[in-house]
Amino acid sequence: MVTPPQCENIAVRLVPVQPDDADAGNVAVITFNRPTRANALSAPAYVDWLKCMNWAAEEASVRVVMLTGNGRFYCSGQELSPASLAGENAQAALREAGQVTEKLVDCFIDFPKLLIAAVNGPSYGFGATHLALCDAVYVAPSASMKTPFMELGFCAECCSSYLFPKIMGQSLANELILMGRQLNAEEMVHAHMASRLLPSENFFDRVLELALEAARLPPNAIRQSKALVRSEQERQLLKEVNHREMKLLIERMLSEECHQAVVQFLTKQQRLKRAASKSSKL
Repeated sequence: MVTPPQCENIAVRLVPVQPDDADAGNVAVITFNRPTRANALSAPAYVDWLKCMNWAAEEASVRVVMLTGNGRFYCSGQELSPASLAGENAQAALREAGQVTEKLVDCFIDFPKLLIAAVNGPSYGFGATHLALCDAVYVAPSASMKTPFMELGFCAECCSSYLFPKIMGQSLANELILMGRQLNAEEMVHAHMASRLLPSENFFDRVLELALEAARLPPNAIRQSKALVRSEQERQLLKEVNHREMKLLIERMLSEECHQAVVQFLTKQQRLKRAASKSSKL
């Protein structure tokens, strides 16, 4: 029996393509599993995610991988705290985290199997940008995406500086990357960031059925066709973009401008939460 990785922040389960035929393979459902933290990505969560992706890429029984989130959020991106950007150990910790994140993006770039995202709710930052590297993206009505890079003093990541303009056009890409525009589920489809908008009722099961249907297709045909869709030259270019983005992102995150921006952002978020809490008690 195949045993998937057991991780604290990411859950993995196998759904058999044919319950009575082990040779038919599985769909690996990889779930962001920090619902009380809006499925935010801490440093250990990135490590867990990379571990699960590498395992799914290498495990012969896995035909298709499906990403989704536990709870109301799909993935709220980088977990933020001023302490993580300052102090004696910040530089070493950020560089180490940057190396893990760069490896994770490279894993997406080279991923040999069909990779499907079931976006069940809001997605922010890295939780949104990685969707551009998935093969098919399905969104629920509650889904949205936002890349608040400038508000946080960050820069583009996960190859979004290259892929967003290619997918949705330069002007709209600039609105997302440089101005922090948020797209709702319908707009994500219109922007070609998602394949389809599916009803909220049984959303997970609907996407899982699509994944199971795809898993019944000849796996080598999918693997070889993916290599045509994203050629070796394109993959190499994406890795170069990834490296440049991550190098600049670490520099940005170590800057005083970024530190101040994150403090202001978190202060604003706390103020909004307090206001919402007071309003709910009235």
